[in-house]
Amino acid sequence: LRLIVRRHTILRTLFVQSASGDYVQEIMSEDLEIEDGEVTAAELSDVVGKEIHRVFDLTCDYPIRAKLYKDGASGTRYLLLTIHHIAFDEWSINILLREFEVFYKARSIGQAPQLPPLKIEYCDFAVWQREYLSKRMPELVTYWREYLAGYETISFPSDYTRPTRIDYRGGVHRFELSEGLTRQLYALSESLGVTLYTVLLGGFGLLLSCYTGQDDLLIGTPVANRQHPDLAHLIGFFVNTLVLRLRIDGDLDLAGYLRQLQERVIEAQWHQDLPFEKLIDSLGIERDISRHPLFQILFTVQYDLGVVSSEYLEVVDFKEQPYQVAKFDLSLNIQASKNGIRGGFTYASALFKESSIARLSGHYIQLLTVMLEQAQAPIRTYSVLTKDEYALMVHTWNKTTRDYPRDKTIDELFRDQVLKSPDAIALMYEGETLCYGDLDKLSNQLASTIKAHYQDEDLRDRLIGLCVSRSMDM
Repeated sequence: LRLIVRRHTILRTLFVQSASGDYVQEIMSEDLEIEDGEVTAAELSDVVGKEIHRVFDLTCDYPIRAKLYKDGASGTRYLLLTIHHIAFDEWSINILLREFEVFYKARSIGQAPQLPPLKIEYCDFAVWQREYLSKRMPELVTYWREYLAGYETISFPSDYTRPTRIDYRGGVHRFELSEGLTRQLYALSESLGVTLYTVLLGGFGLLLSCYTGQDDLLIGTPVANRQHPDLAHLIGFFVNTLVLRLRIDGDLDLAGYLRQLQERVIEAQWHQDLPFEKLIDSLGIERDISRHPLFQILFTVQYDLGVVSSEYLEVVDFKEQPYQVAKFDLSLNIQASKNGIRGGFTYASALFKESSIARLSGHYIQLLTVMLEQAQAPIRTYSVLTKDEYALMVHTWNKTTRDYPRDKTIDELFRDQVLKSPDAIALMYEGETLCYGDLDKLSNQLASTIKAHYQDEDLRDRLIGLCVSRSMDM
């Protein structure tokens, strides 16, 4: 592990504040400290949960922490690595594991590890990016200004009022698609000549449109941002966040919708080099401490590349990941492989109930199913409701028929109710209430006013219309 940290300077970099107030990178030469500890198999998940919530102080701490635990009962050793996102992305995981495998195997048999030297370091990329952006900045800013012209913020319905400041507490609702649905989605992407990412994104876009009633949506998605081949073997955080604008034409069929969506995604990816923070600054977007700028919903698909496991190393998969922080209002994170598709909705606990997100997850799966079953139909006809939900809303909730005396008029039935329970609530509107007794008095006053106005006319069998704004008076 220490050899890996020596090899990749970003893992032994501090971020210190200069005299001018700016933060600069300072590469250190000291070896990584590895702490020892003891743990049982039953305690492991709790230990991981506590460790990953320990805060980094990047001015004096390496962005990687390592603890080596031993299970006294079984003799099993667990190496727990906690790495700050400032120095590490999803791509970096397999780089680290592959190199760990090479170094560990070589040491165990007394040989020198065989790894080609890195051609560049992370700091070289940072310098190159600055120079590259200085040339392309005007073109990129022009593109994104036109791309985002006239955009609307997504109005996604929440359970709670938005806090005045972002609350990063979150929860996760996980789901897994069936083997049959997974196979069908892969087959659909192949038959239409689009990626699985596009199919899953298309379903998510339809889901958001159904919930918001909007057909012009902004969401975020991460991109690897490793276009140069020398970056493929370098540990570091290269990911950029791309803003996708989904325009949903309800008259298109599924094939037309997904092909159009893929074209727009590819076009946006061609202009991915502008860092998100520079995009915000360049467009002069006003910051709002209650929400993430530009978009509040993130979509991610991660493909299973096959994590390294061997006779020397076994990777422990914590499916019930205890780290629950919501950086956005809502994030859909999907892990896809040929063996299955599973995912999770990460949500802001300050905005949503877990039950609402569970229902949202079910609707996403329902929409993916409908996409397959009704591919020839216009996408505006797709419904998020399952058969059970449809039956509940259309039939069960509408069983409002009640028996009532057939020998009385409605005003006589109302009068009976007034005599029976004059203090019971008859009307509710915007927090106000009116009991049957008071409603009876007001209705009698209205009747007297009408009679006085038409005192010279015979009002029998005559209908009189009233125009009243929506209110308690109505």
